[in-house]
Amino acid sequence: LLEDALKIAKAMEKNDEADVFISAGANYAFLSPHVQAPLVEVKVTGFDLLLALENARQVSDSIALVTYGQKLPCLDKVLNTLSIPIRQAVFHSLPELDSVHDVLRNEGITAVIGSTIVCAKANEKGLKSFYICSEDGVARAWDSAIKMGAATFGHDLRSLPEFLISDLR
Repeated sequence: LLEDALKIAKAMEKNDEADVFISAGANYAFLSPHVQAPLVEVKVTGFDLLLALENARQVSDSIALVTYGQKLPCLDKVLNTLSIPIRQAVFHSLPELDSVHDVLRNEGITAVIGSTIVCAKANEKGLKSFYICSEDGVARAWDSAIKMGAATFGHDLRSLPEFLISDLR
């Protein structure tokens, strides 16, 4: 999946189809050194995580947060305060992500929170998945990308479809 995202991004750059890219999680980390166009990260806040946790708790009591590269350092302290049991797992490559999902499933985890890649792979393994980024976080990234495009390339909001502009305001 990461390689697919890179192929698409490179083709879009070659064909002048994108001035700015928006990405999150492992995709962002993977694309960052490989694309020439500016790349805006969809940042995940503590509230995004809490919303994803609440959604996951609606379907399961056995939840894992799967992240790329490292665990969220303060999460365990916060979850102890909130009395929410959650298993943290980390991956560094796609093959490792498959193994992480297998381990979680074998431990009885039935719901996974993570990036789009984490969620797609969790679904392939028969796990429920919940995207960690909120609509608000994605909208903030869109807004940043629009501003970056305007500053870098002179584009204004009128060059975007009206439905996107109205959704961002």
